[in-house]
Amino acid sequence: MRPTFFGLDIARRALQAQMRALDVVGHNIANANTPGYSRQVAVFGTTDPYPAPSLNSTIHAGQVGTGVQVEAIRRLRDEFVEMQLRNETESLGRWNARYEALQQVELFLQEPSDTGLRDALDQFWQSLQDLHQQPESDAARAVVRERALLLAASFQHVHKQLTDLRLDLNRSVALEVQKINTLAERLANLNAQIHRVHLSGQAPNDLLDERDQLILELAEIVDISVIERDNLTVQISVNGFSIVDGEQWVRLEAKGDSGNDNLLSVYWGLTGQKLEMTNGRLAGVLEARDELVAGYLTQLDKLAETIINEFNAVHRAGYTLEQDASGPIQGGDFFVGAGAKDIWVHDSILGNLRLIAASKDGTPGSGENAVDLAAVFHTPDVIDGVSIADYLRSMISGIGVTTQQARSMVASQSALVDHLHTRREAVSGVSLDEEMIDMVRFQQAYAAAARLVTAMDEALETIILRMGVVGR
Repeated sequence: MRPTFFGLDIARRALQAQMRALDVVGHNIANANTPGYSRQVAVFGTTDPYPAPSLNSTIHAGQVGTGVQVEAIRRLRDEFVEMQLRNETESLGRWNARYEALQQVELFLQEPSDTGLRDALDQFWQSLQDLHQQPESDAARAVVRERALLLAASFQHVHKQLTDLRLDLNRSVALEVQKINTLAERLANLNAQIHRVHLSGQAPNDLLDERDQLILELAEIVDISVIERDNLTVQISVNGFSIVDGEQWVRLEAKGDSGNDNLLSVYWGLTGQKLEMTNGRLAGVLEARDELVAGYLTQLDKLAETIINEFNAVHRAGYTLEQDASGPIQGGDFFVGAGAKDIWVHDSILGNLRLIAASKDGTPGSGENAVDLAAVFHTPDVIDGVSIADYLRSMISGIGVTTQQARSMVASQSALVDHLHTRREAVSGVSLDEEMIDMVRFQQAYAAAARLVTAMDEALETIILRMGVVGR
């Protein structure tokens, strides 16, 4: 037989379920602008029907339902989109790091402009042309010396800026490693909390959202692979080795690499094994430091060294305005130094303008050697099969092309990441319009359940207070 208060119990469950659903809606609305928050929904299910099957149970037309319950509070998440978003965020972090470094390189070279290295070389070349016209003019010789000093200072300035940029990128390696360690520790702690909540039979939705957000931040720095276990904890690996495994995590260390000018490399804290990375912001920083900037420094040094050697060779073959007992004195070295870092004008030229070897045969009014000195910059097959001027132009245009490629990749990856964020928001994002509709729907269901309580109360009142009164 049906229990007396059976209807009230159904109404009670309905009230509790609709109220819990309203709580979930309220939680969604409150977190509509929370980064990384996933929309949650209350999953309704019927409670066990009555009566339960047994050998001595009476025959009924069917089991009687006992009401409703909230079986789970589920967060809406598309794991495939999440995986794509992590992968593309890794690539975006790498290209962003490369592009930022290349922007700095372009700023240092100041090309095209009137103050860049190429302009300093052109001005020096033009001053040699003017010296050819006026080989005995102190003013023309002074211009040659000043333009040479400007060229040397430009080389040194660019070299120092590129060196400083490389050191800044080196310091960034330590900062990125520190961020990785912080994120790994937080992820391990979240794994522990999630595991405890899961063991209690609850759904740790907000903790899972927080963990997914941290995983995305980690993916921007370093390439990772993520495996979620049945107990809801995750294993996060970098290059095949676990950095987070459940409640455990492994520290990374940034230490000087003797094989790379003692610049920082990344090592596993437990084994000391060097960590190789192919994606993420940290990989981009290392590529910018060891490939891009280091390559440009090498090119700059090679260019300065070629100018020093080739220009000095032609200058030594010419004659100055000074004479000794045997006649006109041949020129000595015009430049000193081994590369872009220390290229400078020889002290003898700084102290005596007459020692600039403009003459080819010792005739005071001849400026033919000045023409040969100017021709040094346009002589073919001097450096890597091209002239000095072409090598500089090729270097500058190469930086421009590389920067343009990085800019295009950043724009492409940003558009792709934005698209994936949009796809994720379509599934996981909170729509206030939908939440308002759900709120009204659950509110009406709650009101109906309350009305059911009233109806059952009236029925019980009839049984309790009025049954047996008629006929007395």
